[in-house]
Amino acid sequence: MTVCAPSPELIELQQRAETLGQIVVPRSVWNDFWDRKRLQESDLRAMVVQFADAMEQRLHANAYKGDTWRDMTPSWLFRRLRAETNELVRANQRDSNASTILLEAADVANFAMFVWDKARHRLHTL
Repeated sequence: MTVCAPSPELIELQQRAETLGQIVVPRSVWNDFWDRKRLQESDLRAMVVQFADAMEQRLHANAYKGDTWRDMTPSWLFRRLRAETNELVRANQRDSNASTILLEAADVANFAMFVWDKARHRLHTL
């Protein structure tokens, strides 16, 4: 590997930055950082979309129950959220297959969304 001597401009920039308590990051390092960050963000977006799809599947599976959660109090929704969370914990402790854990996690997320929706409506009616 060949190491090039820094240019006089880079040396001067580094010296000025040090007097200000800053560091100089080479452009290639900076660009690499942002490329990785963009990749991580796109991976995160894909995971959110998959999770939202799982939530929607669970909502459709329970659609026969109706939208009764809209008429429920926040305290009832919180009790159900805790109950669903306990089901998820038990599924994980039983070392259930991954699909059961995924279903339970989507149920927890749906009840969290119901609580979120109630709070959103309350905020908009203030």
